Amino acid sequence: MSDAEWEKGVNLTLMSMIRLTRAVLPMMEQQKWGRVVTVVSITAKQPVDELLISSTLRPGILGLSKVLANQYGKFGITVNTICPGYVLTQRQEELSRSRSAEKNITMEEYLAESAKNIPIGRLGKPEEIGDVIAFLASERASFINGANFLVDGGQAKGIF
Repeated sequence: MSDAEWEKGVNLTLMSMIRLTRAVLPMMEQQKWGRVVTVVSITAKQPVDELLISSTLRPGILGLSKVLANQYGKFGITVNTICPGYVLTQRQEELSRSRSAEKNITMEEYLAESAKNIPIGRLGKPEEIGDVIAFLASERASFINGANFLVDGGQAKGIF
């Protein structure tokens, strides 16, 4: 991969998180309360050969989130990360459409094939990811800090 592709990946994946947290943390620190929930991907915990840049950068966001959690917890700010697996978003539908065309199968067949690797047998729903984010952003999650959560239907095979 070219330097330009790597730089684009760093800017879109890592620097976007850095810029956003840099913008909100001072206000959160001043008010002595805040929630940062980063959304990465299953690739942060289980690299995917076809997603080299993502599999390289997203674990870095886990590390950065943990450091920020350590630094800002004393201000009532929690920093947590979720790692979604395959979720049937508009982007996933676009990818499934193009990948199914490459394999000369229907999109439904491609999605069924993808779901075979997920123990619960289906792709996630966007609202299932949103529910986890809403909880982590709530007061009820005030003692959860520096954690990362797989929301993947059991797809990741590692134990950490």
